[in-house]
Amino acid sequence: MTNITALNNLLSADIISQSEFDRFEKRVAKAVATAEKAQLVADLAPQVEAFMVPGTQYKISDLVLGVMEIKAPCHGYAETAEERKFRDGVAKPRMIAALELLGADKVGAGAQTRYSLGTAEATELAPISES
Repeated sequence: MTNITALNNLLSADIISQSEFDRFEKRVAKAVATAEKAQLVADLAPQVEAFMVPGTQYKISDLVLGVMEIKAPCHGYAETAEERKFRDGVAKPRMIAALELLGADKVGAGAQTRYSLGTAEATELAPISES
C-alpha cells in the first residue's frame, strides 16, 4: 500500500479532513520529487567521474558540454531562452550536485569557478637567473 493509498483510506473513513489530506499529499509528492532528483544526480556522478581527468580543472560549462552534451554561449552556441533556462536551472545544478557527491575540489568563485577531481597542481616554474 502506497502512502497516497493509505491517505485515501484515512480520508474515506473520515479520520482526516480534506485539508489534512491535501497537506500530506503535498509532502509525499515533495519527498518523491526529492528522491527522483537525488537519483538523477547519483546516475550522473559516474559519468562525470569517467569524463574528468584527475588533476585537471574544468569550468562548469565545459563539464555540462562534455557529460550532458549541452552547449553554452561560451562554446559559440546561440541558445534560446528556454535552453538557457534549462541549462542554468537544471543542468548546472545537477552537475554541481554530482561534483559535490564525488567530493570534487572547487577553486574560485562565480564565473571563475573551476572543479577538479584530485588536487590540480600548478606547473613548477624554473627560477630565472640573470647572466
